[in-house]
Amino acid sequence: MLFKKSFLFFLVCFTSICLHGQALELAKQTRALFDEDKELQWVKHFKGRLNDYNDVAIVLGYDGNLCKGIFKYLRSGDQFKMEGFFEKKNLFLKEIDHNGNISGYVKGVFKQTSFEGTWSNFDNSIGSPLEFKQVYPNQLLPSHCGDNKWMRRYTAIYKKQIIELSIQKLQGDVVSGTVYVKSNPRKNRGEFNTYKAKGNWTKEEGLTLRLIDDYGFNQGKLNVPNIKKEPLEAFLTLGDRKPLQCVFSESDRLNTDCIEYGDYYSMYDVIYPKTSNLPFNTWIEKLVRREAAKFNDRSTKVSANLTEATPEKRATIRSNGWFEIGFFNDNILSGILLLESTVAQGQRAIPINFDLTNSKRITFEDIFRKEYEIDFFEEEVIRIEFQKHALFENQGFKKWIKTAKFPHMVLLRNGIHFSSNFNPIYGRQGITIPYDKLDTFLKKDTWVDFSFRK
Repeated sequence: MLFKKSFLFFLVCFTSICLHGQALELAKQTRALFDEDKELQWVKHFKGRLNDYNDVAIVLGYDGNLCKGIFKYLRSGDQFKMEGFFEKKNLFLKEIDHNGNISGYVKGVFKQTSFEGTWSNFDNSIGSPLEFKQVYPNQLLPSHCGDNKWMRRYTAIYKKQIIELSIQKLQGDVVSGTVYVKSNPRKNRGEFNTYKAKGNWTKEEGLTLRLIDDYGFNQGKLNVPNIKKEPLEAFLTLGDRKPLQCVFSESDRLNTDCIEYGDYYSMYDVIYPKTSNLPFNTWIEKLVRREAAKFNDRSTKVSANLTEATPEKRATIRSNGWFEIGFFNDNILSGILLLESTVAQGQRAIPINFDLTNSKRITFEDIFRKEYEIDFFEEEVIRIEFQKHALFENQGFKKWIKTAKFPHMVLLRNGIHFSSNFNPIYGRQGITIPYDKLDTFLKKDTWVDFSFRK
């Protein structure tokens, strides 16, 4: 026990010394960017994230006229010189690579000890949000990029009417998810109207969500003026009805895990849910790391042909992945993992329906009767439902729907959502078929009956 304590003490001290040494080196490099006889008003250490995922360290010096410093990716170690000016609260910096070329720009505003702005490449064709705040020198350590991201489920009851809100915050202030409103509170069977929800979660304006149905029509909005106070006091407006004032209590939440990396050529990040179910966590981590390895292989082949680092090649190899939550409780987690990359064609989608009780994936074959294959189901059900879609009057959309495939199945609170692969014109389109309309297609006594149709 004494040995373990001594070792941990040594490890903490060693890490602290290394971090302090790194900070001193960056501060030394920053000081060297100014003339020796120039007196600096300050040298400050900052830590932040590019695109809310890639950890970066920034050390800046200011002589009353110019602002100069070092920008460093904390995982890869790639770094750049920074040079520009600081005027009142506004910061403008040129990013200069090791060849002396301008490879990017940083623009933004300081708010006390924090900065909010953007990074862009040399010709402004690529851009990402950039945030950082002042830290102590020994805090320049990569952090867990999922620490400010979450997935939550809230429940409200309005005059015996059940309203469920499943939302996620995965990047910046943007939130998305699903609102379920039970259409007939007198029935025990789960009959819910479902709305896609997109909006923002900010301390200043609270939670604001726009609600859209499966057919692409705007159906209402949900607003929570004060997100600091729990439970959440909300106003739900559906169609032209009067706003319903309801109170949402948090009923469940998921943690998130994340993989990120950034250097001169590349920016990579993927985020995914973590639960208290160890088999699920192991399974999804293997899946994500397998996809990360594929990107790494492709990017390595591409970067091998990039013989010299030039501004035109800065951040040209990019990949990101995110999980869109469908529904989750103690028994199930459903959603879809979306992956896109500049070194792969189009957007990839991996549907996930996981039975947390029995620790296994749920497939189409598990719940549909043998005589109904996905091709038959697409033709007889999905394409017919799409005739109600807001875009169906568009001849191009109508033509595409006639041949589009819908291979991605996600179990939701009120039905099964089927979606297409990504289309460059129409995006990824999907439709939710209510469980009542699926009676003749589904097996009896399946997971669907057990979970949603009691």
